Amino acid sequence: MPNTSLHHRSQLLTASLILLTTLLSLGLLVTPALGLGLGQDPRPGRLPPALSAGPGQPAFSAASTPQQIVLSLPEAGEFTIRETSLGHVVEAVGFDTCAAPGEPLLPVTTTQLLVPPGIDWGSLQLELTGGHWVEVPSAFDLAPGPPVASDQPGGPVVRWGEKDPSVIRNGRDTRIYGQPAFHPAAPLRIVSRGAYRQWQIVTIAYTPCSYSPAEGRLRRLEGGRAELRFRATPAPAPKAFPLRERFWQRLQPSLANAEAATLYYPEAAASGEAAPAPAQAYNDYVIITTSTIQANSSRLADFVQAKRAAGHTVKVVVEGSVSDATHYLSGASADARANNIRAWLASRYLSEGIDYVLLIGNPDPATYDPATSVPMKRCYPYSFYQTYFESPTDMFYSDLTGSWNPDGDAYYGEYAEVGVPGGIDRLAEVYVGRIPFYGSYAELDAILAKLIAYGQAQGNLSWRKKLLVAAAISNHGPQDGPGTQHYPEDWRTFGDDWGEALKSRAAATGFGVYTLYEKEGVYADGTAYPLTTCNAPLNASNFVGAWQGRYGFVTWWGHGSPYAAYRRIWYTDAALPTPYDRVTQYPSETLDTLFISGSLVSQLPNDTPSFVVQVSCNNGWPEETSNLGYRLLANGAVGTVSSSRVSWYYLGAWSARGSADNASFGYYIFQKMATGQPIGQALAACRGTLTLDGYGELWMNCTDFNLYGDPSLGLYSQSWKYRVYLPLCLR
Repeated sequence: MPNTSLHHRSQLLTASLILLTTLLSLGLLVTPALGLGLGQDPRPGRLPPALSAGPGQPAFSAASTPQQIVLSLPEAGEFTIRETSLGHVVEAVGFDTCAAPGEPLLPVTTTQLLVPPGIDWGSLQLELTGGHWVEVPSAFDLAPGPPVASDQPGGPVVRWGEKDPSVIRNGRDTRIYGQPAFHPAAPLRIVSRGAYRQWQIVTIAYTPCSYSPAEGRLRRLEGGRAELRFRATPAPAPKAFPLRERFWQRLQPSLANAEAATLYYPEAAASGEAAPAPAQAYNDYVIITTSTIQANSSRLADFVQAKRAAGHTVKVVVEGSVSDATHYLSGASADARANNIRAWLASRYLSEGIDYVLLIGNPDPATYDPATSVPMKRCYPYSFYQTYFESPTDMFYSDLTGSWNPDGDAYYGEYAEVGVPGGIDRLAEVYVGRIPFYGSYAELDAILAKLIAYGQAQGNLSWRKKLLVAAAISNHGPQDGPGTQHYPEDWRTFGDDWGEALKSRAAATGFGVYTLYEKEGVYADGTAYPLTTCNAPLNASNFVGAWQGRYGFVTWWGHGSPYAAYRRIWYTDAALPTPYDRVTQYPSETLDTLFISGSLVSQLPNDTPSFVVQVSCNNGWPEETSNLGYRLLANGAVGTVSSSRVSWYYLGAWSARGSADNASFGYYIFQKMATGQPIGQALAACRGTLTLDGYGELWMNCTDFNLYGDPSLGLYSQSWKYRVYLPLCLR
């Protein structure tokens, strides 16, 4: 029997193409002049997918049945073995090079699998079948995964993830190095179980190489399949939620078995136009604030109208004595209000098609003011540590499908609760940003006006395709510090390699770039500062002066406080007890000096504001009303990603390994925004897809980095004033 619906759509498409050709030939189809020349369509639902695999990643293929998925594994066909001072590093095209701390660095990639809605998570079984291992000629000494660090006023803090430092010797886990067994024991593992909106997802990691440290043998897998078996109970037919097609299109590219949607989610898999919803049946953009702020802001109503003009359906939600369509339950404390706001979102994001959430209010996670509090949620990535363990976050409002406290204790957001059934799966159902409110309505209204102007900009916007990069020194090496903390030469972390990687990424996407690196120090031979060429030495005058040249995207790497970012200079080698030993004595031989602070942001251009990713600790400390992330949003920036507490970096040379170290947030957010994603989507993608490598500290980075600004804005947002709205068949 012929598919009459398909035949009818085919007729409509043919007629639409004829009409489109006619309009173009007559000059009646008017399109805006795009100053950026990329033709990016900024309408809701037409943005690049947030969850999709990056370019060049290995291709998986899968066959799905009601109780099994068979996944064909890609081979690490083209690879190189690079020799470093720490040992050999295996790099395969399309794979990241990652490892848990102290374990051999090996190629790895991840993929996502769609599983049935009624899956029994306890029944999952993952096995390798078929394939064979091929020996790589020669003997190898593979480099270990480095530790992470966060440099604080009391001295460096170095951690090895969940491992006891006593098992680490010369940077290597003694339980693996020196042993004949191949590592890892299995090339496949389940990383996470969870959901993206109504779709259940399993994330799998695949390592195509394994290594025997005692024998120096390296081998790679050829062929083979991954078999994921499970039990699933019958589930009701999925509902046709508003904007379902938009969200499916976003998820689909990341799935190795997207075709299984017709088997597991028949309603959600229907391609083409979703059934039209009644007017205002959905609200893809929700503003959560308080009734006091709503009543006293003179520009909030204008902002709502601007988002509607950009194609969004918008609703403002404030506190109330009951939870209903336009009110979340008020609560009697900051923590209770945070829980109530998330509960409101979790109960409505599907039925209302919520995509973007803008929080406007005081973000303080503890101090409560019923009239202005829209708090961050205080989470505890490392609840068993006494210092550097807490992290206020807005990610709590983004990942809505699981519990952020599945064990029911007093600590939300623990690392042990990530990736487990019913816990935190890191996949963002909604994209969240905020405008902190610290009492000034004039400042709030000025920020809203700036966000409106950025989204409605016209004319020459070429300045948005410029990148400004500043890279300070995180630590020297060899370096001696307080107590017993010492950094060998291999742990030297200068940041210029991160800057150069950004420079290459900018060139690949057609961006101009300006770099500033540290150029001061006691020795000029590359031990006190990098010798890499840059546009200007890093200091406050040069950085602010360069920024005045107008840049679409700005990112830096340095040390931080709530109020400033700092560079570290090894200015003398004369400290006792061993002067002139060419070993940095921290802090007696080093000096930290700021290169950007809240007092300097008034010098930055506010009519051409930048997106800014601040790779430094504490810059977005929400309790501090003058935190640097907010001060930049008030002047100089249109959106800032800054850390609410300490952030963690890898010791040693930086590379784009796909991990969630703090510098990778600067690199990958730029990468995603340069190819069209709005900033909220880019941040959510980093939180959801960068690997944690067995580190609670890297999970802390995911919760630390929060967005101050409108999550729907991107580098290519601009006015579509001259759009001609075509008939539905052409849309």
